[in-house]
Amino acid sequence: MGVGKKVLLVLVILIVLIAGLGYYFLYSDPVIKAFLTIESGSAQVDKGSGWEAAVDDMKLSKNDKIKVIDGLSVVTLHESVIIELEAGTEVSIASLTKKKLELKQDSGSTWNKFTRVTGVDGYEVETPTSVATMRGTEFGVDYFPETGDTVQIVGEGTVEMTSNGESITLNGLEKGSDADGLDKVALTQEDRARIKVQATKTLQRLKGLRKLLINNQNAVVKGLIKKYVGTEEELDKYLADIDAGVIDDSEIVAKAPIHPPALDRFVKLNSEIKEQQQFIASL
Repeated sequence: MGVGKKVLLVLVILIVLIAGLGYYFLYSDPVIKAFLTIESGSAQVDKGSGWEAAVDDMKLSKNDKIKVIDGLSVVTLHESVIIELEAGTEVSIASLTKKKLELKQDSGSTWNKFTRVTGVDGYEVETPTSVATMRGTEFGVDYFPETGDTVQIVGEGTVEMTSNGESITLNGLEKGSDADGLDKVALTQEDRARIKVQATKTLQRLKGLRKLLINNQNAVVKGLIKKYVGTEEELDKYLADIDAGVIDDSEIVAKAPIHPPALDRFVKLNSEIKEQQQFIASL
């Protein structure tokens, strides 16, 4: 092979490699499978070798146990499911597959927001006495070890509550309990107030996931999202205008020369945020 042909071959190989790497960096969509956020107070994590102090933004894995000592902590799964853990709550991650995420709740109270932003198909919360199966919803689960009772409160969407071989369907603003046999119970004013408070916190956490999405992307994808807004302050204003309906986020998709998965996820998160705002306004 002549020198000219060798140089040409090397150039072709380089172009193919660069194109392949470019495709990977542009079209990969890095999603953190599970992580812990400590919003206040302290928490512990057991990764199989005993309890140790948890740190903010700690990565989690299947079978990890999380225990909140005081304050509030949040577990996020596949950047789609947001789970608030109150003080005294202990949970473990039973499954991290996108087909079905599973959380075991051994004590305490959780508030769960399930979305399909990253393509997760299903989510379950299991206590020692019940299972909550979601179809896209926001709901609370309280388990009381001293009595062995589970209470589930649905903010929106639908939850299938199962206990001792029986099942009931809980819709938005409904409550179920297995204390005296599985049945629906009346929603109290305190329950309604709790739903509104939790929904408001969920809204802020969805906005936090959107910022995480932007900040975790490679420079090219991040540049596409920020291209038309400039500074960080202008980005915040731009996002607020999207949430308020002043700006149609489809324009950023229309103007983008490429359409990586992260951009689609950005639009889905915007939609989730708008729906959450509407839900809060309806309460």
